[in-house]
Amino acid sequence: MPTRDRQGKWQPFDAVPGYQEALQQTKTKQSWEKCPTLSEDEIEEINIILQRGLLEKIPLRITYYQKGFFYDIEGLIQMISPLIGKIIINGCPIRLTSIYRVEERSLSNEKNNCDSNPYC
Repeated sequence: MPTRDRQGKWQPFDAVPGYQEALQQTKTKQSWEKCPTLSEDEIEEINIILQRGLLEKIPLRITYYQKGFFYDIEGLIQMISPLIGKIIINGCPIRLTSIYRVEERSLSNEKNNCDSNPYC
């Protein structure tokens, strides 16, 4: 049998329907993390930095938790709405209760990476 004909015979295939999908779901579940609980002091510190960032137009890097994963976004805060419990940064709404960490950034490091989050 020519080599060309044998190549297709020994190629891997999905013998069990749905196996690859189940394998991918298992990998995803293993990389999930539990939602962290912040202390009152940490929440107060985050609120102060967010307010300062909004009022003084300071670029921030925000790490937030969503559906089992942590995401980072950098930029200027456009709005803080305590009534609906969200902030908007670079056009991406983020729940205040999902914010895990906030850091001040310099203008030269500012970037919009909201596109990396499929839920944004």
